[in-house]
Amino acid sequence: MNILIAIDQSAFASDIVDFVGRHRWTESEQFTVVHVVEPLLIGSHLSFLPSPLLDEIKDKAREQGRKAVHQAAERLRQLFPDASVAEEVLEGFVVDSIVDYASSWPAEIVVIGSHGHRGSNKFTLGSVARSVSSQAQCSVLIVSDHSNKKTQ
Repeated sequence: MNILIAIDQSAFASDIVDFVGRHRWTESEQFTVVHVVEPLLIGSHLSFLPSPLLDEIKDKAREQGRKAVHQAAERLRQLFPDASVAEEVLEGFVVDSIVDYASSWPAEIVVIGSHGHRGSNKFTLGSVARSVSSQAQCSVLIVSDHSNKKTQ
């Protein structure tokens, strides 16, 4: 089974990998851990920076993405020593990049986290997981971040 694990650079990324690790998979699983580096949008305050500075920001974002992906992949290799684990840093819009990669690989399941924001924030924060789940051509497993939920 091809399992795509999409992570960001938050501390929650390790929780997603741990969640995957708590489940039984066969020895023939193929995991790919991806992180998406978003473009710096023209018209944003960053577009006024000199080009070499923009390149430096992009390079740093790529490097941080590679570190996050490598860390998650190494953890998967510890949890599943016989499984194949690949690492990818993609560039583009997050939802489109994840959905396109899942389709072209092809992934049989995408595992992605949702930070679980509520109220007015739910329309902007956490929308990545919802959008991936509605656009992907495969199953999507959304791992919820319970660490920031208030007890009632």
